[in-house]
Amino acid sequence: MRHAARRVAEALGLPDDWLNDGAKGFIHGLALGDTVFEHEAFTVRALAPEQLLAMKLCAWRDAIDFEDARLLLTKVGGERAQVWAKLEPFLLPGRETTACYAFDDIWESAMTPATLADAACAALRGDHLVVRQWAIDNLRGQVTWSELGRPEIRGDALSIAAALVELMAGRAGQAAPGWAADVPAASESIYFVPGTLPRSREVSETDGPEPLRRRRIYAMPNYLAFA
Repeated sequence: MRHAARRVAEALGLPDDWLNDGAKGFIHGLALGDTVFEHEAFTVRALAPEQLLAMKLCAWRDAIDFEDARLLLTKVGGERAQVWAKLEPFLLPGRETTACYAFDDIWESAMTPATLADAACAALRGDHLVVRQWAIDNLRGQVTWSELGRPEIRGDALSIAAALVELMAGRAGQAAPGWAADVPAASESIYFVPGTLPRSREVSETDGPEPLRRRRIYAMPNYLAFA
């Protein structure tokens, strides 16, 4: 299993420990979610989003769990009190206060979606969950990509912003904003793939999204591709 997990990590550009059992200590109750794999020998199912979110909140580590929790929040749905009521049955006894404070943080953040500038700066520092959430928010809002204004950022962050907006516009079958075409490539190669995954880096250099590669920015071919 661990060997298979390492192969998946290399293929998809995931952290080496993306599959682990560290969350088992935060399971309280059981709410089954979607079936993610089915075979005649076994079936793999995820936990329901509300239980996954409750576990994240109970385990809370600001730098690690924030964006995961924010993404899960979008899958639970409802007004604040309704969402909290859905989470309460799955909160680990003794961790309710931690979960409550963490929930307040992500709820406030959800009310102020990330901007293109936020996404570009997040990508530059390697925080791709922020970028993913920005993309999801814009897709859900059915944004007209050509109308996005030039963000007030400079340097490599602006190069990333132009690449991101061209990537998303192209996938949506829309025109990118005119300012993006005038933005030059990054000052040096930027990888959205860990250096510990050399084969994945090679794939990103040859088959990564063209709007990114054109600006010396390299990501896996499925970067920000949503089913």
